[in-house]
Amino acid sequence: MNKKRLNLVMAAALAVSVLAGCGSSKYADTTASAAADAPAAVDTAAGGEYLYDAGYGENSYAQEAEIAEEDAASEEGGAETKAEEVSENPQAGRKLITTMTLSAETEYFDDLMGNLERQVEELGGYIENSNQWNGSVDYYGNRRSNRSASLTIRIPAEKLDGFVALMEENSNITNKSREVEDVTLAYVDLESHKKALLTEEERLLELLEMAETVEDLISIEDKLANVRYQLESMESQLRTYDNKINYSTVYLDIQEVERLTPPEDITTWGRIKNGFSENLYGLGVDIENIFVGVIINIPYILAWLVVLAVVLLIVVLLLRREKKKKAQRLAKRQQMAKDASAAQGGEQTGPLHGGMQREAEKLPEEQEKEK
Repeated sequence: MNKKRLNLVMAAALAVSVLAGCGSSKYADTTASAAADAPAAVDTAAGGEYLYDAGYGENSYAQEAEIAEEDAASEEGGAETKAEEVSENPQAGRKLITTMTLSAETEYFDDLMGNLERQVEELGGYIENSNQWNGSVDYYGNRRSNRSASLTIRIPAEKLDGFVALMEENSNITNKSREVEDVTLAYVDLESHKKALLTEEERLLELLEMAETVEDLISIEDKLANVRYQLESMESQLRTYDNKINYSTVYLDIQEVERLTPPEDITTWGRIKNGFSENLYGLGVDIENIFVGVIINIPYILAWLVVLAVVLLIVVLLLRREKKKKAQRLAKRQQMAKDASAAQGGEQTGPLHGGMQREAEKLPEEQEKEK
């Protein structure tokens, strides 16, 4: 008789567990297994007297059944109320995970990065991940690749639009996309599993208090440990969902540029304006590069000027030396010509006189060649 009462109590516990975890066949199987094993463990007690002594008679079973029916009715009523609220307002009670991707460019990279962290903290969010690249420069100091940054930011869902507005105000947004995932069904299913497991945990604790033998204690504690493990797993999943739902994820890419990308303008005047502006800007950059190149190459320019000055000085000295030698040769020849003229006026004759005369005759011709 006592065993029959125990089985009826366990059947009532099973009914409550199944009603609390409606829509979950997986949990129903687990609960049925736990309920099927529990009576076997309790049967090992000596005659099952402790159930009767604890007051679990026929009246107690009737009370348990009534309580189970009331719990089921209240849960069904709550479910109907939630269904009506959702039908009236599709967004009511929805569990939405929002993910945004932003690509921004700025001419003031340091200022934007300095203000970004402060603005995120003011909105109640945080930077989950951040990577920054410093780029590279060429010989003239021009950047071959500009600086950039990639960030993963968590922003409270209700303040996401405010953050996007701040980014649009402080930078030039070149790409923006939003993705919304509705996890309402998965979230509600997890909550139902959790409630069912909590109910099962309470029933197992009641049975644990009434157990008298070691075998009963071991069997019930094993089932209780399994239930608590499942509870911890589901609570972890619910916390993960809550974090993703309450804090939207923003993937932000920031690129430093010298000039912001102009908005699309398909008019002829807009094309002329943009083209002229680009060419004028390019000319200014070229002039600036030439000026910078001259300034930074001054040491090389001075070195080459010194080399050229030394070479020029050597050439001048050589020319002066050669000119001096020519003048000396010319003076010597003129002296010889004078001597020859003086010899012609005298009475001397012979080979010496003839040689001097011939030398004097050649002198004018050599002077003409040298000129």
